[in-house]
Amino acid sequence: MNSPPAVPCVFQASSHGNWGSWGPWGQCSRTCGGGVQFAYRHCNNPAPRNNGRYSTNDVNNSTAKSFRQEQCEARNGYQSDAKGVKTFVEWVPKYAGVLPGDVCKLTCRAKGTGYYVVFSQKVTDGTECRPYSNSVCVRGKCIRTGCDGIIGSKLQYDKCGVCGGDNSSCTKLLGSELSASP
Repeated sequence: MNSPPAVPCVFQASSHGNWGSWGPWGQCSRTCGGGVQFAYRHCNNPAPRNNGRYSTNDVNNSTAKSFRQEQCEARNGYQSDAKGVKTFVEWVPKYAGVLPGDVCKLTCRAKGTGYYVVFSQKVTDGTECRPYSNSVCVRGKCIRTGCDGIIGSKLQYDKCGVCGGDNSSCTKLLGSELSASP
């Protein structure tokens, strides 16, 4: 039997959660032919902040680095051109022009240029497919999550911006403007 599947341990960047032990294998989805069988483990050794979910308000988005950005920056360094001249290259994630089927590849662009490289066919599991998306990459495939960051969850943001909310925490001021209540 193969090793249990990789499932992203989704947590706030400043948290330091780690995987716990694998649970037992579940029942196979079919009795004959190709089926699916799952095993689970929790991000609880130790548990990260926010129960391993995406942060909604705790990270200052202007200074926080995305997981994809960290993976691109790990490739920063001196590179030689065709003439042997060394220059320091800073790598940043490339999002524009990346095809939907390629969002889980590690495609980085040399900062300040249009030059880009696909460094890996798969980003690290748990990397967001695109900025501010409710989806993460698992084994090179983009998998939808709820706004709570949980795979398989159907939770969505309500019109007030509350994950799983019922539209009751904001009030209509004028026309279509909304004000969130404290």
